[in-house]
Amino acid sequence: MAENKLIFFRRKSFWLICGLPTLTVGAYLGLIATPRYESESVVKIYSASDTASSGGGGAAAATGGASASPGSYVFKTFVNGNDCLSLLDIPALKNHWGGGDILGGFGGLASFFGTNNMRLWDYYRGHVTVEVDETSNTVKLNVDGYSRDFVHGLNQQVLKIAEEELKQSGVKAYRADMEMLKDKTSRDKAALGSTLARMQEFQSKYGIADYDAAYQSLLNTIDAFQQARINVSSKAAASSYLAAQSQQLEALRAQVKSIDADIEANRNAVAQKMAPLYSTFTDLQSSIKELAAVVLLDDQSLLQAEERAVQNAYYMDVIEGSVSPSDPTEPRFVKWFLITLIASYLAYAVLKPSVPQS
Repeated sequence: MAENKLIFFRRKSFWLICGLPTLTVGAYLGLIATPRYESESVVKIYSASDTASSGGGGAAAATGGASASPGSYVFKTFVNGNDCLSLLDIPALKNHWGGGDILGGFGGLASFFGTNNMRLWDYYRGHVTVEVDETSNTVKLNVDGYSRDFVHGLNQQVLKIAEEELKQSGVKAYRADMEMLKDKTSRDKAALGSTLARMQEFQSKYGIADYDAAYQSLLNTIDAFQQARINVSSKAAASSYLAAQSQQLEALRAQVKSIDADIEANRNAVAQKMAPLYSTFTDLQSSIKELAAVVLLDDQSLLQAEERAVQNAYYMDVIEGSVSPSDPTEPRFVKWFLITLIASYLAYAVLKPSVPQS
């Protein structure tokens, strides 16, 4: 009963319930905890079908939107996933985050003293976080670590990797279709080239006409169309690529039509002067028409597949770029010290009557 007469801060129960936890937290925050820095960036994700264009994302974000783009969640899922982590420098991540204190550092209590890649992935998701804002249709990427250069660099690296993944998302979805179409077009083009060579040889041999330049121009146009690779580096680049491919396809149609007309013009001459050769000539002519039509159809199908790939790709506008933080954000000594003090004192006030007094 003697303790009840003492001022509260002289009581053993006060120091047990309130003083010890507060001093322990204060000692950890002030002497042990490693300073932590945060780097934040804000981006907007949009698809080719969105009305926002590259460079206009900031204005769109300022006006707000009804809901976040599906691409925002693709971004979040990828950044939080092991695929993104695997593209980073894992030894460097382990080395840096392992330099933290025993409670918050990798390999300490925060990762249950584990250092394997699964523990790293879990730790990574707690220190590289993505938040989707439904109101402004923006995405915030936050990275924290134990040096300003590390968090700034990692934030930029994650953004770069995620941006490339978003741009290739549509291409990946249609890659198998496009590869199959390219293989088929290559085979059909080879067959057309062979038939054109036979027609050229036939015409040269019998002095009908020589369309060497026209044939070569046609084959060059086909080659140029097939060798072009879909460009999704930006929405503008993708649109420019598809427009160029459409023009190339029109040029290909015009060349095929011109050659067909030239060959047709010689039909009567062949029929009158070289009747025995007429069958060979018409067979070659029919083959060229059919194969040219097939190649045109192949290229049209390939262009359509590429258009679908572009439409299913996502693009990223950086609204607020990552900056190197000047000051650490953690530990917040005063904040956590006061929270611990107040919480433990309230616990003391509640538990005091039940504490045995001696």
